[in-house]
Amino acid sequence: MERDELLDGPTVVRAIELGTVAALLENLSIDEVGPMPGAQLSLDEQLRRHWTVATSTSRTTYVGGGGAAGYVRPVWVPLRALLWGAELARSGDALGLRVQDLDGVPAFALGAPHGSALFDLPVRPAVEVVDTTRVADATSSAVVERSDLIAVLRAASRTTDHPVMVRDRAFFTVGIATEGLSVSVDWSTHGTGRSTYRIRAEVAGSANPAERTCIEVMSLLAVAHAMDGPLIELSIRADGSVLAHDQSYMWATFAPLRRPEPRPLSLEAALAPLHPVMTPAGYLVRRGGTSLVISAPIGRPDLWRITTELARDVEPHADVLTEVNQLNLGLGFGRVALDGDVLVAVTEVRGDQLATIADTVVGLAGEAGQIGPLVASLVASADPA
Repeated sequence: MERDELLDGPTVVRAIELGTVAALLENLSIDEVGPMPGAQLSLDEQLRRHWTVATSTSRTTYVGGGGAAGYVRPVWVPLRALLWGAELARSGDALGLRVQDLDGVPAFALGAPHGSALFDLPVRPAVEVVDTTRVADATSSAVVERSDLIAVLRAASRTTDHPVMVRDRAFFTVGIATEGLSVSVDWSTHGTGRSTYRIRAEVAGSANPAERTCIEVMSLLAVAHAMDGPLIELSIRADGSVLAHDQSYMWATFAPLRRPEPRPLSLEAALAPLHPVMTPAGYLVRRGGTSLVISAPIGRPDLWRITTELARDVEPHADVLTEVNQLNLGLGFGRVALDGDVLVAVTEVRGDQLATIADTVVGLAGEAGQIGPLVASLVASADPA
């Protein structure tokens, strides 16, 4: 199919559906998104559209209308396509959607009377869709006024005046007890302490104080805005997931939130205990008589290299190379290598392991200090002069 060909019998999608999925993506912090660039579109056995937003810490599945013309397998739809689709659908409240195959590359085609678009889609592995069926293992449920739910979620999520990154944010606990629905949050790391908000609800099931779970509250807020009915039912299930529906056709399921591994905000913060000095070559750290440079290799922004010089003007004689190999067998933090005529001790730390970089620098400095005299005698004995 050519890119300028008109859509032939596309699936009709409402603006509120695309807008809700876009809101789920827009709520993500930049360090939370990970390798997945958008929302996964898949179909269930009833051919209803499932939009899944998956990150390293959370997963939300939102159920929309039926079908997707041309659909053959799960595809990842980027935020820009969803935002433009919502704009196209706004005047008529709906637009046409089709998934196409353009020479093996999936594409997302949108069409409305006053505009259209075609987006190449990233090829990514499918992720598991959170079960959105009303199953019997829900341990408790609460029916609340939609306006009350929106109000309590807004109040609980209101904290500091600056963006809160995933690694710094508080985790919201949703609970169901006999008196109703509660949302608890601890912003003590931001100076505002703990808060618990409660609203009245019609409760069913066990409804004891233990029925609590951590989910992505901002995503729940986006879904609540999109639902049509005046009432929303929230169910906490045995696996900790939360099912939300408006007692008609709007559904969403939120997997229990996993805490991200704490990590420093930046390389500077990770190295702060070692008092680094910025130089043209990178960050310079001194440990006793050893100087180490931390820099990013060209073309590898996801990697940090730690280097310290052991000797200069080293000739790559066979004896030297053999002894270097023997030295490497006893090292734990780094390795000895020839960089031109400079003998160095070197190691690397991945960007997602910045929490370990200070310990690695200290460990490499210790090893360099121990093998320094061995290297000096080795180079001297190998000098043909």
